[in-house]
Amino acid sequence: MPLNCSERSTATDILHGVSISDPYRWLEDRQLPETDAWIKNQNRTFEQYFESKSCLPEYRDRVRRHLPVESYEEPVRTAGRLFYRRRQEEHSSICVIDADKQRERVLLDSSIYGPSASVSIHAVSHDGSLLAYELRTTGTDTAEIHLLNSITGVMLPDTLPSGLSRGFSFDGEGDGFYYSRQPLDGSRDHSIRYHSMGTPSEQDLELFRTPQASGSNLGLLADDHHFAAVYSRFIDGERLVDIYLAERARPNDWVSMAQVQTGLYAPYLHCGRIFLLTDSNAPNGQLAELRCADGFTSVIVPASQKLIQDILFVGGSVYVAYADRFSTSIEEWSLQGEFLGEVALPESVVMPSVKLIAQPCIDHACFLSIQSPVHPPNIFEHITGEPELRPVFPEASGAVPPLHVKQTAYHSFDGREVPVALLKSSSHRVSQPSPVLLVSYGGFGVSSTPHFSVAIAILLEAGVIVAIPGIRGGSELGKEWHRSSLREDRQAGFNDFLAAAEWLIAESIADPGRLALYGGSNGGLLVAVAMTQRPDLFCCVVCMGPLLDMVRYERFDRAATWVSEYGSIANPREFAALYAYSPYHHIAEDTNFPPTLFVTGDADDRCNPAHVRKMVARLLGRSAQRSPVLVDYLPERGHRSGLNYTLRREAIARRVTFLCRELAVDQKRGDGS
Repeated sequence: MPLNCSERSTATDILHGVSISDPYRWLEDRQLPETDAWIKNQNRTFEQYFESKSCLPEYRDRVRRHLPVESYEEPVRTAGRLFYRRRQEEHSSICVIDADKQRERVLLDSSIYGPSASVSIHAVSHDGSLLAYELRTTGTDTAEIHLLNSITGVMLPDTLPSGLSRGFSFDGEGDGFYYSRQPLDGSRDHSIRYHSMGTPSEQDLELFRTPQASGSNLGLLADDHHFAAVYSRFIDGERLVDIYLAERARPNDWVSMAQVQTGLYAPYLHCGRIFLLTDSNAPNGQLAELRCADGFTSVIVPASQKLIQDILFVGGSVYVAYADRFSTSIEEWSLQGEFLGEVALPESVVMPSVKLIAQPCIDHACFLSIQSPVHPPNIFEHITGEPELRPVFPEASGAVPPLHVKQTAYHSFDGREVPVALLKSSSHRVSQPSPVLLVSYGGFGVSSTPHFSVAIAILLEAGVIVAIPGIRGGSELGKEWHRSSLREDRQAGFNDFLAAAEWLIAESIADPGRLALYGGSNGGLLVAVAMTQRPDLFCCVVCMGPLLDMVRYERFDRAATWVSEYGSIANPREFAALYAYSPYHHIAEDTNFPPTLFVTGDADDRCNPAHVRKMVARLLGRSAQRSPVLVDYLPERGHRSGLNYTLRREAIARRVTFLCRELAVDQKRGDGS
């Protein structure tokens, strides 16, 4: 919602009888000249810090060795052709290989839209003749949808304006497409529409409509037989779901399949059948089939001790991705409910994180993207019935240090056992206590399966131990692990994180003066809470794209959709919890907080950069702050990054330089001794 904060005086709110001071509310308004001047001043401070760091050029070189210059993503195989996105140094391209020619053809190069633009595959028609692609000129979540003819390479006039896509499906003849778009201004109802190629979007036919509500959206699912409309919204912090079904032959005739379902209730359409991933009587999820005629459901994949993260249908099989503590495991089941075995992942990838990639036109194979903390994402193809995965593209470049992982556990303050993974370079001799980087996420039921990080790979190479506790709020130990740190219970996850820090020191794993924090998004909130609650434990903090003002977080962008996770200030108990840990409101006047590097940008439309602006201003607005507080602030940086290779390389090099300096890592020797 618009924020008009033109006065620089302190704002005061009275919420549930509590007076709350907000001295930097004016920094919420990006259009103020004073805000722009403040950002420029912080940029100067940021540059000055690194001018004196002679090790920066060396870390630039290390980042260059680790950061893949070229990578392949978003594979789609259809009609004998393979489409994919290829990212190179300064731009991304959408390419295709025709089966009969086996030669790459570039369909679209993002550089035609400018240096900060990126393109990605949105959908490909069944016959491969039409390509819908997303265009972003910065790192925003929102994107425009454009179309081109993949045979001729001709751009088509059909476009969808910038927004959030909630579903897209070409019709069978290539005459048009069905879509659902999230209204950005909240002024219109949700709708599913049909667009005829070559006609103005104002003439798009409305097929289904639902009202806007708190945190609502309308999703569109499709297979060759049906459409499904999935309408979700929040009431009193609970997610409610309605499901409607229509046959492709009669897209105006919608039938209610389920109404006012709570919790997880996610439908899948496959070969004319309707499946449901639900946590009803199964906290970690189970897959069932819904039979329309009599409403009968039968379990296809039963619940287990592991949380179901993702589902992918391929012909007569369903592949299930499970959160297995700090890794992903993949199982194959038949559509009759028979367990067919586990998919063998590459042994060379330690702690693999796997993403299933749908191929709606292929009935015998699927793609998997596999990565680890030190292995860049690589695409593999799994052929049904074959024991080994096939690499689809050349392996992503970049040096890969060998990795040693130890999984153990510690006890939190309330006695709960918390799993933790300790990572170190197996080729480097590490003495204890050592410099340690503490990383976690702890929210939205996301398991801390580590993804590839150039910064972490370089720190491991330098002798730093990386500790990843699976704190409450994630799903390392199943759905209940997530639920035990929701809303007014959020502090439980923060306590787990702080207990991890104390355990690392007590076990002589971490040098007490060289324990650093590193986190982004919800993990950025996590490290900021840890910093403000226990500044004595940490030597430095990197906080990227965070939420920080938890009293006003619901007012920014689409953050009101997260009330089921964090709670709402409208609820007195949830307000009390939010205010009790909100980092922006717990900056003690007499405390010198550890050196901190914040990372944000104007294009972040998920975690608004105003959070960082206000937090930094409040930290620096006290005479007690002697340690550096820095902001890496770029106009084009969003929550999705979206930066070109040069900007990414420089940003990572500066984060590594900051961490190694504050951790007292000897960059010349390449170790932390």
